[in-house]
Amino acid sequence: MASLNEFKLTGPDWARGCEACAFGIVAAPDIVPALPMHESRAVQAHEEMILFCDCKAGFLYRQHLRKVYAKLSMEQVRTILAWVNAATVPTVHFAESEPA
Repeated sequence: MASLNEFKLTGPDWARGCEACAFGIVAAPDIVPALPMHESRAVQAHEEMILFCDCKAGFLYRQHLRKVYAKLSMEQVRTILAWVNAATVPTVHFAESEPA
C-alpha cells in the first residue's frame, strides 16, 4: 500500500483538492496518532467535526468515509470517539478557592 507521501507525488491532481482545501478538507481536528487515520476520520466526519470542500476531492472523500464508518462496529465507534474527544476537547481545571 502506498504511503501518503507517495500518494501526494503520484495521485491524480483532483485528489489533492482545490485552492480552498487540502485533499478535500477545509478544516478538521488533528489526527490522533494512536488510531488508524481512516477510521478516526470516518468517525470525525460522522460527528460533523470535519468541514469538507465542495470540490470533487471533498465530495469523494466524504462519500468514502461514509462507507468506512458503515463498516465500523458500535464498540469501535465508541472507542474512537473517546480518543478523538480526549484529543480535541479542552479540559477545564477549576482552581480551588483559598480559605479565608
